[in-house]
Amino acid sequence: MLKTMLKWMVAGLVSLTLLLGMALAAVPGAQAMAAGAKLKVRADRDNAAEAIFLAALADYFDIDTKVVLDLSKECDDEDLIHVFYRSGETGRPVRRIMREERRDHVRKRESFIRFVSDYYGVSKGKVRKWLNRGLTPKEIVVGLDIADEYDVDPDKVMEMRAKGQSWDKIRKHVDNRRRPPRPRGPKHRRGPRYGKKIIINF
Repeated sequence: MLKTMLKWMVAGLVSLTLLLGMALAAVPGAQAMAAGAKLKVRADRDNAAEAIFLAALADYFDIDTKVVLDLSKECDDEDLIHVFYRSGETGRPVRRIMREERRDHVRKRESFIRFVSDYYGVSKGKVRKWLNRGLTPKEIVVGLDIADEYDVDPDKVMEMRAKGQSWDKIRKHVDNRRRPPRPRGPKHRRGPRYGKKIIINF
């Protein structure tokens, strides 16, 4: 019930504006921008993390951000990743898979690991290590966003988060230690999009 209410709050607080050709660049609590979509977040840090997570899914699977947001009200966010992969691999509609298939914790976890590895260009072993440290999927996505934004080692960001530090404190810390600025250009998505067609309805 609480999760559903939070998701409705996100829907009310997130405004969607299409901006073609932009890569995901997220600032927790401020903005999350995805290729094909810009999300302005006027919410607390947890809701911002939700928006960043959904924006990454929309970008990688090349699905309209509003569609992803609507689907997130029907099942949990990690479940969506598995459903999108299944739709791409089988050609079956997302909503049919959501109704007919049982998705266990192991499959959802492996789908999340695959997504993060493909989208952010980190090894599956690292993602498993971060999950085993107790970090949630959303924490991992936000941590990778911060690591990419400030061009720092994601392991350092995850280590600080695992020790209980706030995102604000982590951002201030990495900002003081950032490497020389990189040339401007696409960020976050290091490889191609998923590339297979995702069917939403029948």
